[in-house]
Amino acid sequence: PKIEGDQDMKEFCTVIDRLDMCGLFTRTLLRELKELGYRRAGVTETGETVFETARFTKFLNEIAKKEAGEDVPLTFLGEYIRIAIILVAKKETEALGGVGVFIRRIKERIKRSTNVIYIFARGTNIKFAKEVSRITREIPELVEIHKGEEFSVKLVGRTVQCYCNIFYNRKML
Repeated sequence: PKIEGDQDMKEFCTVIDRLDMCGLFTRTLLRELKELGYRRAGVTETGETVFETARFTKFLNEIAKKEAGEDVPLTFLGEYIRIAIILVAKKETEALGGVGVFIRRIKERIKRSTNVIYIFARGTNIKFAKEVSRITREIPELVEIHKGEEFSVKLVGRTVQCYCNIFYNRKML
């Protein structure tokens, strides 16, 4: 009730709910904000961090809102937050090049100086995402910081199994 009169706050709460419903809130947004807090502790704030976190939240919201098959940016390269999200989502991609397609994407993101790489999948793509994660563990520039986990989300009135695995770029530590 208190937010009804505040359109900005209402919209912000809607975004947070959307991120939470698809598994991006705790696994990505909160995690990156916590890391940002560690890196920026003791630094006089000039506003750029607030601006970047707002841009980052909008970036994640675009991913959360996307329709199946719709392409949206999956790499965020800010001054403080530099991440890539790998969505293991298209059966055609699996058929075209197998794991190699995703490994090439991951290596491209490493070259672009991403700090963190998130691998996400849903439903029948989880098995394939686990294979992508297994090969990703062999990339020397990366270290697995969050072992792959399965979790459930509610989408359009049904429960869907999801998967997330998180890797740090050693060069950026």
